[in-house]
Amino acid sequence: KTNIVPLDQGLRTVLALRPVAYDFHPSRRLQDGVVTFLPDDKPVRALGFVAQDLYQVVPEAVEKPADERTAFYTVSYTTLVPVLTQAIQEQQAQIEALKQQNAVLQARASTAEAKATATTEAFEARLRRLEAPGEGQARK
Repeated sequence: KTNIVPLDQGLRTVLALRPVAYDFHPSRRLQDGVVTFLPDDKPVRALGFVAQDLYQVVPEAVEKPADERTAFYTVSYTTLVPVLTQAIQEQQAQIEALKQQNAVLQARASTAEAKATATTEAFEARLRRLEAPGEGQARK
């Protein structure tokens, strides 16, 4: 392997993908741009991508036919694995950053709650002293 560089396709690329469910027809023919299903065709429900759509986002994962009127596009799903891996790594970095932000915010909230509790307790103690028989009167 030569010319190895970090992958720049990740989460943004994955978000641009359009996964679909479709009926795959194993017995088909393409002639003059017209698809014909053969008599023995038994469609199978499949999950994947429309090759022409995927080509716009990750052209490396699609083999475009020399003549679209006589041959089908094909998808190399294994080519998507590095893109998906990069996307997961980017999301994990976001998760870790959010965890750190959350920890900081929780610490701030705990400190604020402790201060509020101390202030409330101090006010309640002062109020009890002021409302105690004879105490409030003595100050007047």
